[in-house]
Amino acid sequence: MEITTSLIQAAENKEGTLTKTGSLATITGEHTARCAKSKFIVDEGVYPISFNKLNQRMSPNLFSQYWLKAEQALSTNTRTQTYQVGNNPTLNIHVHVKTEFRWHQSFANFLFLPQLHTPLETWSLLCTPSVTLSPEHPTLIAISFKQKKVLICGTAYAGEIKKAMFSVLNTILPHHDTLPMHCSAVLSPTNTTTLIFGLSGTGKTTLSSDDSFRIIGDDEHGWSRSNVFNFEGGCYAKVANLSQHNEPQIFHATQQPCIFENIVLNEDLTPDFQNTSLTENTRCAYPLSYLPKAHDGLAPPPSDVVFLCCDLYGVFPALSLLTPKQAIQYFSIGYTAKVGSTEQNSLQPIVPISSPCFGQPFFPLPLGTYTNLLAKRLKQHNSRVWLVNTGWQNSLYPNGKRYPIQLTKDIIHHIVHQKITNKPNGFLSELELQYFTHLPNGQAIDFSKNWRNSALFSNGLKMVNSLFHQINSNSLQYIDCS
Repeated sequence: MEITTSLIQAAENKEGTLTKTGSLATITGEHTARCAKSKFIVDEGVYPISFNKLNQRMSPNLFSQYWLKAEQALSTNTRTQTYQVGNNPTLNIHVHVKTEFRWHQSFANFLFLPQLHTPLETWSLLCTPSVTLSPEHPTLIAISFKQKKVLICGTAYAGEIKKAMFSVLNTILPHHDTLPMHCSAVLSPTNTTTLIFGLSGTGKTTLSSDDSFRIIGDDEHGWSRSNVFNFEGGCYAKVANLSQHNEPQIFHATQQPCIFENIVLNEDLTPDFQNTSLTENTRCAYPLSYLPKAHDGLAPPPSDVVFLCCDLYGVFPALSLLTPKQAIQYFSIGYTAKVGSTEQNSLQPIVPISSPCFGQPFFPLPLGTYTNLLAKRLKQHNSRVWLVNTGWQNSLYPNGKRYPIQLTKDIIHHIVHQKITNKPNGFLSELELQYFTHLPNGQAIDFSKNWRNSALFSNGLKMVNSLFHQINSNSLQYIDCS
């Protein structure tokens, strides 16, 4: 009832249109994705921030001026509520969210958690889309770790709210011996946890929704000494080309009162998921409780960790088992392709990218902070690490096809249910990968012999090795797809 009321009030305030099922369909205007070039962290010396083009430097004085200007520009009719970020009794923060628009407060209500536990810190977040602070910063996402404040101005894209708080936790938690992660997490019927890392478009959210296991969360988690926990209380799912057949759980969630971003409505006020005329990055926000059998609480440390990779060259096996050393290497590289980008003005066509930690823009500390924590956790819990290719098979992009989503679902199903042994039966010497040619049910997942022996396959291997060399030498231009 409370959800419905808040969405109706937002519609009455002309912030969106109510759909046939009581959802709010909003249009975010100029910005239909994150503004990567507008993100700043205040230089205060609180944490060893790796300042770069993804996390730019801002002076404390300028941040304070901007904060005061944004506060003064708001009318008295603003919405403020306090939430918890981090579903852990001792490893969470609280945030006072003050928004210009009602629907942004509803978004925070969906994505964050109610105040349940004592926080490590208490923050304030101010979101004012209609405020332009200066010609130099018409759009701004700025974080101050000393003042414990987040300022979002000049953009109505709600993803900035959730990702800003993700960046905050990703900076704080490593100092509490906890690895923050850009991954989904699921729980098997036998109470084993599987983490699924991946950038947008590789299938992370889709693969974590399955009737045979319980979802812990679809995007942001922490891995402490003793457990895994969700940072959020909801989901922010991509819904371009969403169908009941391919993603039944997500489709079901969208039939309940939720928030649609940049969705085109049909004449009967139902969402047209196939219409991406406004943006490819169409979104839906809804509470985690909309998903059947969602796990609300702490989960055991993972027995399995999956890295999703959308390989454009058709040379990565469908399923490989990584050594601990390889796991750290692939985590550091974050190799995949830019598909379904969530970054404003992203370039086409599809290109290979590197995004360390599978979400580089949101991990402001030095890379070694996160890789060392991952190595520590993998050793502590003896977790297996799998590399799953959701990209091209038996061809190079743009020819051929991607691995079928059903095949990838079958692979994840077998991993989650502990049905795959630690004995790969294939070895790709050029990439030093131990891989599987069949699933336990006999399903073939190997390269075709014609493709494996072709000159194009050899060329693909050369391109991948060249790409990895560029990444390791820092000469590859970074393109975000997180």
